[in-house]
Amino acid sequence: MRRLKLFLVAIIVPLSGYAQDYTKLDAITSDFNKIITNKQNRIAVLSEGEKNYGFNDRLYAEYMSFKYDSAYKYITQNLKLVQNSPDKEKLYDCLLKYVHILAVAGHFQEATAELMKINPDSASNNLKTAYFAKKADLFLYNSEFTENSSMFYQMRDSTVFYHKKILEYADQKSYEHAFSSAVIAAEDKDFKNAEKILLKYLDNNKPDSRTYSIIISTLAFYYQMDGDMENAEKYYLLSAENDLENAIIENSSLRHLAEILFDKGDYDRAFNYLMVCSDCANFYGSRLRNVQIASILNKIITSYADQKKDVYKRTLIFLVLISIIAAALVFLTIKIIKKNKCYAIANHRITIMNKELDTAMLQLKDTNASLNESNKIKDEYIGRFMAVCSQIIENDIQKHKAVNKLAREKKMAELYAEMKNEDFINENTKLFYDNFDEAFLTLFPDFNEKVNRLLKPDSKINVKEGSLTTELRILALLRLGFTDNKQIASILRSSITTIYTYRSKIRSKAVDKDTFEESVAAL
Repeated sequence: MRRLKLFLVAIIVPLSGYAQDYTKLDAITSDFNKIITNKQNRIAVLSEGEKNYGFNDRLYAEYMSFKYDSAYKYITQNLKLVQNSPDKEKLYDCLLKYVHILAVAGHFQEATAELMKINPDSASNNLKTAYFAKKADLFLYNSEFTENSSMFYQMRDSTVFYHKKILEYADQKSYEHAFSSAVIAAEDKDFKNAEKILLKYLDNNKPDSRTYSIIISTLAFYYQMDGDMENAEKYYLLSAENDLENAIIENSSLRHLAEILFDKGDYDRAFNYLMVCSDCANFYGSRLRNVQIASILNKIITSYADQKKDVYKRTLIFLVLISIIAAALVFLTIKIIKKNKCYAIANHRITIMNKELDTAMLQLKDTNASLNESNKIKDEYIGRFMAVCSQIIENDIQKHKAVNKLAREKKMAELYAEMKNEDFINENTKLFYDNFDEAFLTLFPDFNEKVNRLLKPDSKINVKEGSLTTELRILALLRLGFTDNKQIASILRSSITTIYTYRSKIRSKAVDKDTFEESVAAL
């Protein structure tokens, strides 16, 4: 029994796993279009005002993680405003924002070219920090884009290199310093320290901010790398909720969460989330995210088919096991009933069986009685036709004697007259018909009535009780299994043409001409 329990657990557990509450995220994803509309309405309010650098900067901030082409529009307008400005800090800040929007959309070459316009040596520490952060981000996005290529590790090394540069200039209490420290620790496989750094910095951020979402998404990634899938799922879930709730359309947490859910076997939810990711990528206009989703989708479709087969096999094993157990229980129950006939319930069942047996015996007696009655009818039928045949033979003998006598006495005129007389044939034919009609109607007393049911109302056959018409005799022979016109003509002493005519005529009177004769044969 213990082995059975362990076996059942082995089948069921892989299909369940630990559980997170997805009620909130499911509701958010189902209202995706509403979130987009609300964000657009809020931006529409901000769009009223003087069109200047500050105006463009505010709208860029709103569109930066919401819609690429709009963010691109406003940052390029600001670039035109500051391109000849003597304020290098302002120009560099604008260029870095421009580089960011190019990088997240996957335009790496353009982003790299724009970064080359910045000389960090003459910039402030804050600007240097931002500059190296953008360099790190650019190589990070490149590494994501080249994940399955030989350039992946080169891009990752460059990312870590620029995070180390950030530590040289960033304020130790800043987000950049904390984030870069965590990245470097994770690169050294010190995931516990990376997690500790990010968890400590979480307290400094509001749950509805973009920075908060990035931190918990990165934290989830480090938990995933550390093998702590429960916390990885937890923080990806929090990040995805925060992203979508705040209309942060350029995101990756929901995609990672979909992968985790798929690995857990929650296929429907994983697929739904991946479709939302695709909607986000298309709405934002991110080439990078679309490429990532496409690669995952192919993997998920393949894995989905494999997992379906695996679940089917597990289910089949489970059902076979249950069937075996059920069969064993049925077998044991039957044995117990047989070995404990003295129990009241067993006696009750035996009583019921005896009653059923009595009923079956009565039915058998009724069947035997029916068979006996049928045999009597057949005996009577055979006896009747033997008597008819005997009578015809006797009549033939008497006829033969009379003809012989006339021939012996050479009374040729009387002999010819006797031989020409058809009364003998007509009497025997009538004798045959009368006995055939009576015997057949004895076997099938309601035959005439059943035939009339097959005919049109104005074509019913009226016949004297106890006899058959020529048409009915033809149908009676069909009922007895004679279908050939030649056979029927021979029996009824008619021509084949006559029989064919009668059959055609009565068939034309039928409700269903095509199946009339088959219906008669089945009466």
